[in-house]
Amino acid sequence: MIVYEEDHIIDCRPLSSYRVWLKFEDGLTGTVDLSHLKGRGVFQSWESLDFFRSVHVNPESKTIEWGDSIDLDPGVLREEIILNYAKNHQKRRADS
Repeated sequence: MIVYEEDHIIDCRPLSSYRVWLKFEDGLTGTVDLSHLKGRGVFQSWESLDFFRSVHVNPESKTIEWGDSIDLDPGVLREEIILNYAKNHQKRRADS
């Protein structure tokens, strides 16, 4: 996996409904919905909300992780935030 500098996550906060707020090194912020992963494969451990809420940034890999076994690709998370911004912008323009 290639991780570009702009993909480095520097802060995160667990939110309700299996969402996580992220801040990237270049200032991009946003929320990702991870609820579709809950209960699948290694994500079965998220059945415990306390475990899900233990999300943190790994200072070496610059991505979010839970325990020693779950981490997510920061580039994919960044793309999801950008796509969400684009969808919301298009929706607002359509509603105008």
